[in-house]
Amino acid sequence: MKHRIVKFFLMSVFLAQFLVAASAWADTTALSFSGGSGSTWDLATIGWEFTITSPINVTSLGVWDENGDGLTDSHQVGIWLSTGGSPLVTATVTTTDPLSNGFRYKSISPFTLQPGTYVIGSYMPSGADLGSSGATFSTQAPVAYTRNLFLYDSGFTIPTDEWVGFDGGNFGPNFQFNTGVTVPTLNEWGMIIFMIFAGFASVYLLRRRRGSVR
Repeated sequence: MKHRIVKFFLMSVFLAQFLVAASAWADTTALSFSGGSGSTWDLATIGWEFTITSPINVTSLGVWDENGDGLTDSHQVGIWLSTGGSPLVTATVTTTDPLSNGFRYKSISPFTLQPGTYVIGSYMPSGADLGSSGATFSTQAPVAYTRNLFLYDSGFTIPTDEWVGFDGGNFGPNFQFNTGVTVPTLNEWGMIIFMIFAGFASVYLLRRRRGSVR
């Protein structure tokens, strides 16, 4: 009975460590919203400002597909530092990209954002695809929404004009992220392999002591 308890404890610890690691690599949608109505944008970059309090790995960039029936235009999406400059990461979302909760997402090589304030924006080259206004929204920690932003007639660039009084409305772009290590280092791989080996070795030794392994 004692050996069974020890065995169960060791396997539980190993499983818990595995689940923690797996959850860190699972992708999460930054912003979710419901309600609202379609808004026409033409020759504008629309988006929203956000802050993060701990590092995240951006894994895909997305654009709202109002009716889920395909985008008419391809849309450039990017993330900038709130202070401006060149975009840190970009992607072009098309109608063939996968649809998830109303957004079409383009996968990218994981890009790490450190704690700070950022802006995500998507370019609307015509009024064929709609944004969404007057929506109820929420964000997934450690991402926190700050304000709506837009910019007309400047092409694909960081939106800098605030849409006062319509917070929760000006949604076109979105992103998915995880909080795990994007590419484990040699030391991290060594630790993972050691954890697996230690778990199996513990079970083997316990079974051997009970005489079930010769």
